[in-house]
Amino acid sequence: MDLNKLGFKPIYNRYHPVGESELTALEDFKGFALPPDYREFVSKFGWSTFSPNVYVKSIEPPPADFTDEDVIGIEKFYGGDLDGYGLLSVANSTFCESMPPATIPIASSYGGSQFILGLGDKDLNKVYFWSFEGWPDPDDYLDEGLEVPDDWQYRNLTLVAESFTDFLNRLVPNQRDGT
Repeated sequence: MDLNKLGFKPIYNRYHPVGESELTALEDFKGFALPPDYREFVSKFGWSTFSPNVYVKSIEPPPADFTDEDVIGIEKFYGGDLDGYGLLSVANSTFCESMPPATIPIASSYGGSQFILGLGDKDLNKVYFWSFEGWPDPDDYLDEGLEVPDDWQYRNLTLVAESFTDFLNRLVPNQRDGT
């Protein structure tokens, strides 16, 4: 995939890649190694986006409460620490508690939704879409007098790609503006 043909560009006037010490800290924090294709990407580019907007055509259909289209928009990829906010900080965010433990957010969609990457277990290498609109919380089940299901962290995920490379290969230009 030639990302430049899709308008790939840095955020904040230059790429802010994730440095080796931050990558190691992230792997130590999560207890899993990053997939080599993603590790290479984020250590080269980091904070990045597309102009015009770009979408990903996911393996599974996007959630109906998120979009009525067959693609999901990408806002930005996370990168190195900038003013205390980088990939490691995002992976340690409160909302990550509602994601499977062997995953990390790697990019955002619009409205707070996330693209997350599997680092191990049954999620290894897979890229999922996590919808902010369906943010799962075990208390929601308990408040309704229901038992919290074992798979509660998966009930809000849509399989997007089988690997990070597959994710990049599924990117499509914005159809609305003729690009």
